[in-house]
Amino acid sequence: MIIGLWFRFLNRAMLCVLEQNTSFYILLSTQLAKVNNLVMDWCPIQLLSKLYMTNAQMVWNGTFVEGMTEIMKFIEHLPSTETSVETFDCHPLADVVSQGQTTIGVTTFGLVKFPRKKSKAFHQHFILTSQENVWKIVSDNYRFVE
Repeated sequence: MIIGLWFRFLNRAMLCVLEQNTSFYILLSTQLAKVNNLVMDWCPIQLLSKLYMTNAQMVWNGTFVEGMTEIMKFIEHLPSTETSVETFDCHPLADVVSQGQTTIGVTTFGLVKFPRKKSKAFHQHFILTSQENVWKIVSDNYRFVE
C-alpha cells in the first residue's frame, strides 16, 4: 500500500516536471515528501528493496554501499526512525548526464529521530530513473547536518 502510494506520487511528480506544471508540481512535491516519510519509517525491508535498482549505490553518512542486496543489508541494521521532511525538491536531469534515460534528482532536508536520542537534521539526495515505466533509485546520498 505505502509503496504503491510512493510510486503513484512519484509518477505524477515526474509528469509535472516534464510538463513544467509548476503550481501542481509544488503541491505534489509536498504530498510525495509525506509519503516518502511513511516509506522510510514504516516500510518492511522486502518492499523497500523494490525502490532500488539492482546496481544502485548509497552513501550513508560517509559509508559507501553498492548493490541493492548490500543496501538492504545495511538498512536492515539501522535502528528504527521517525522522520520529518521539512523541504523537498526534484528536477529532471539533462540527457547528457542521464544518457537518455528519463531521470530526476530529488533533494530532501528534515529531522530524523532515533530511539532514545535527540532529533538530528539530515539532507538526502537521490537520483531516480524510469525503466519500463517503473521508477527506481540509482543513487542515494544521506548525511546528517552536524
